[in-house]
Amino acid sequence: QLDILSGPTRGGDGGGPFTDLDAINTSCISIPKSINVRCGSSVDSIQITYQTADAISSPAPKRGGDGGVYYSFELGPDERIVKVTGSTGYLVDGLQFTTNKGKTSPYCGGTGASNFTEQYPGYVLWYISGRYGSLVDQIQFHW
Repeated sequence: QLDILSGPTRGGDGGGPFTDLDAINTSCISIPKSINVRCGSSVDSIQITYQTADAISSPAPKRGGDGGVYYSFELGPDERIVKVTGSTGYLVDGLQFTTNKGKTSPYCGGTGASNFTEQYPGYVLWYISGRYGSLVDQIQFHW
């Protein structure tokens, strides 16, 4: 039995719903291997490629549009996402990821109405869900 901890939903109610759980192999644990984001004043898109322990990769679809600047954050073989910081309002305005090795992605986006830090001792990021259209409207982290 997997012990999943789902954080709060962050952002607004625009766009349509998604879950990356649809894109990953749930018969074994897949965790983020690379996180690709596009952002300007908010997060335009996010696309995560997941990988199993035996190195099988599953790229989830890109969630969002083509605006903004492209950033790619690659994780090493023993790296896991242990903390997410960011900012949300009606949209997902900004995101930054930190690994168990202390490596931090560039801060992507701007600032919204409320800043957040999400981390749970003993947990690592498993997958994301949320809402998107031409931008990322809402995000939820599952650990």
